[in-house]
Amino acid sequence: MCNTHSHGGAHGVRSDEEKVCADLRDDLVEKLKSITKIEAQLPIIEEEEFAMANEVCAVLRQIVREEKRHAAALMKMINKIDETQSEMFLTGLQIEEGHDHDEHDHSHDEHEHSEHGHSH
Repeated sequence: MCNTHSHGGAHGVRSDEEKVCADLRDDLVEKLKSITKIEAQLPIIEEEEFAMANEVCAVLRQIVREEKRHAAALMKMINKIDETQSEMFLTGLQIEEGHDHDEHDHSHDEHEHSEHGHSH
């Protein structure tokens, strides 16, 4: 029987740390979605003409601030648990000199695909 708590991830079994990180990432996604949704709603509500529009917007702005604080806390915990993620988070912020993905065409020509058995 396989050890489900192995740290090597044998047989595709995730460690407790990997499971917690996956849950934290799911939580982070939900926080980011919430932030995006509310920030999209704010300009619409601000244009509405009803007595409590300003109060509603103030509450929503406070919620966005809290969600951003929670998202930051989740990112911090993920980086503490996952060393690779932490390294990528820190070093990934540095764009390689002279390499900008927007400037490069990453498409493949027909010849490259035919060499690998791909056809179009």
